[in-house]
Order: sequence, then C-alpha cells, then structure tokens
Amino acid sequence: LALFRQLPLPFAPSIALPKAGDYIARPVGGVPVVVVRHEDGSLRAFRNACRHRGVTVANGSGRTRVFTCGYHGWAYGLDGALQHVPHESGFPGLDKAEYGLVPLDSVTERGGLIFVSVEPPVDDGALTGLESAVQFGVALIIFLATDPTGTPRIPDIANAADASLYIRGHLDAMKAMLLLSTAAILAVRWPS
Repeated sequence: LALFRQLPLPFAPSIALPKAGDYIARPVGGVPVVVVRHEDGSLRAFRNACRHRGVTVANGSGRTRVFTCGYHGWAYGLDGALQHVPHESGFPGLDKAEYGLVPLDSVTERGGLIFVSVEPPVDDGALTGLESAVQFGVALIIFLATDPTGTPRIPDIANAADASLYIRGHLDAMKAMLLLSTAAILAVRWPS
C-alpha cells in the first residue's frame, strides 16, 4: 500500500471536474483525499481532513466555494487556505496561513484523466506510457467498430436491451485489451 501512495494513481476523468468548485472526495491508498477544480482552472488536491480535529471537509462529489468542517465549522477555500475559524478568539496566536488543508504531493491531468500521488512520487508510473496507451485504445476502438473494409460493425439496434448487450460485449474486449496494454507498458518500464 505504501508503494501505491508514491505512484501517480488514476483518480477520476477530467470531465468529472469541469467547473471551478467541482470536487470529488474519496480515499487514495487508504488516505482520504479531496480534489477540486480551482478558479484559475487548475486542479488542487488535499488530504480530506480539517486541521483542527481531522474531520473530513468534503463527502462524495459536488460543487462548492468553501470546504467546511462539520465538527467546529473551520472553513477552507478552494486553494486549501484556512479562511474562517468560528470563535477565533478561543485560539490565541493561531496563524491561519499555517493551518490550511494539507496539499498532496502531486495532482496532474493527462490523457483526459486526473492522477494523484499522496506521497512524493518515486516514478511517473502510468503517466509515462499514457499517451501511447491512449493512441492504442483509439486504434482498438476503430478496429472493434469496423470490419477490414472499413464498414461499421455496429448492428441495427432495436431497443435499449440490445444496445446494452452490444456495448457490454465490447467493453469486456476493451477491458482485456487495456489490461494487456498496461502489462506491456509495465514490462517495458520495469523489465524483470
């Protein structure tokens, strides 16, 4: 599990966070994480834990302007900065600049996917071969969707049940080819 925390892992498709304030909260390598689209269009990733008592500041997915801890109401901006502490007078000497959400070591978008590393990355992992894997996937889709003459193989689909069966059949083939291409990338990156 420790190794997975040091590799860029796929977190979500980029399209899942299209607008400022869109976020997804879920664990990565056993660590609660929240990834949010910032106002400037960049992505930010943080440990999903209030710096006061460690309670999560986001659940599931949605859109927000502020992450608020449900325990005492500490509020954090999309940049992770601590913006508001209720009854701040009860925390003499509190420097808000030192108590923002803890940022993750790495968050990046490549090939339409968001990748995160919880700890300092030891390697680019899946990112190194991603572009070639995406090109391979596109070629595979074209292959599955056409016959050797270039004629579309998509049958006349009479109803939603037929469409579902057709898509599921091809998804199984895509999953198998993705697994094989991932294994090939790993073999090239880390020969035995």
